[in-house]
Amino acid sequence: MTEEDLLSMLYKDKYLFIQNYLMKLGSSLQDAEDIAQNTFTKAIVNNIHTTMENPISWLFRVARNEYFTLCKKNNREITMYIEPDGIEQLLSTENGESILLGKESRVAIQHVLGELTPAFSNLLLFKYEFEMSYEQIASLLDMKVDTVKTSLYRARIAFKKKWSEHDEKY
Repeated sequence: MTEEDLLSMLYKDKYLFIQNYLMKLGSSLQDAEDIAQNTFTKAIVNNIHTTMENPISWLFRVARNEYFTLCKKNNREITMYIEPDGIEQLLSTENGESILLGKESRVAIQHVLGELTPAFSNLLLFKYEFEMSYEQIASLLDMKVDTVKTSLYRARIAFKKKWSEHDEKY
């Protein structure tokens, strides 16, 4: 496989994923497109598709950091957009009963996710919103699968704690 084929495959596979991820973080479509395009431009300039062991992780980090920089520059808060169907699994009780979510709950969930560390909220987003496997998340974040499992467990605990605090307030 030539370098050009490798880069083309990487672009086709990951461009939309990065764009969708940025939009879930609260980016506008135009900003997400610009950031994804800039990310791949940097990848070409730095020749990451041939020099890096895990170029997908690099692409993801660059895109995320560019979005955070844009938010800081424009004094915008990072507000995740989530679909209630994906994240309702997170609120399930231990015996599997699900809590039904309405529009109010979706806003509350977004608020609670915003209170978590970016690492935890990203893990929850990948697992429940993008329905990625532990292996896919590990590859994306350049982590061991066991580390992803442990971190996701901690993220779920943190989310449930914040969620119960939120319920007590309202």
